[in-house]
Amino acid sequence: MLKFSSISAFNLGSGRKTNENTTWVKEQLGLYAISDGASGPFGKWAADSVCMKMEEIFSSHRSTIDKYNETQARDLRNQLFEIMDVAVEQVNQYLLAEIKKDPKKSGAAA
Repeated sequence: MLKFSSISAFNLGSGRKTNENTTWVKEQLGLYAISDGASGPFGKWAADSVCMKMEEIFSSHRSTIDKYNETQARDLRNQLFEIMDVAVEQVNQYLLAEIKKDPKKSGAAA
């Protein structure tokens, strides 16, 4: 079995004073999310929210993750990819709901 390790590094780019990027890493599963915050003062909030929600969603599927780590079974890997698809949709719904509650965040994206 291949083993992976990862690191992340960001470049602020010219003219930027803050980094609005966030990463979410599940090395043991080979799952990575890079969230690039955009659109002003709430870009960092949006990027952080994406990774926070990904962690919440995958934590709720701990038994599937543990079984996959033990067996590396293809059907469990496919379940993890399905969870990822659902997680992306849930993250989008979460961001939209939060922006609706606080219109100042309108335009924030990740």
